[in-house]
Amino acid sequence: LARVMVNRVWHHLFGQGLVRSVDNFGVLGDRPSHRELLDWLADWYRTEARWSTKKLIRLIVTSRAYRMSSAPTDAVAEEKDPMNALLHLMRLRRLEGEAIRDALLFVSGDLDKAMFGASVSIHLTPFMEGRGRPEKSGPVDGFGRRTIYVEVRRNFLSPMMLAYDTPLPFTTVGRRTSSNVPAQALTLLNDPFVLRQA
Repeated sequence: LARVMVNRVWHHLFGQGLVRSVDNFGVLGDRPSHRELLDWLADWYRTEARWSTKKLIRLIVTSRAYRMSSAPTDAVAEEKDPMNALLHLMRLRRLEGEAIRDALLFVSGDLDKAMFGASVSIHLTPFMEGRGRPEKSGPVDGFGRRTIYVEVRRNFLSPMMLAYDTPLPFTTVGRRTSSNVPAQALTLLNDPFVLRQA
């Protein structure tokens, strides 16, 4: 359990886990790129951090590996390790849809920084029909609340979040899909939320 949790946190922070197959630690999964590091972190997480994910994240983000530049500076390392398996530089990672939405709220000055509280109802578009549709729609901007506070309904997912590869809430997802499709650019041009923030 500790190895799986450490690997998932590492995957979230670095864009790739120490074991690349985040959902499969078995025989058919990938082998760890840094087995000793994974074992040490798992042991530290259980004993020193006492299963505190906050302490684990703090340890990782203050490490030298996390604070490295993503710009290649060592030609020899680039030649010997072109896939960056040995972590000679920080991997480039794309922003998730939630971060894009929160950034739009921040830049427009509408971000509500309040923490906790009830979730905000999802904004229903005219195309969101089906069984179990809520009686009323939430506001387009979600009252300025961060995306983590916007309600997730399995049959009525935010079109903007779907365009940016939000996981479907039907099963556990260890690694998000990562696509580069025209719908993402079109969302930034036409989505009612984006237009309102602009």
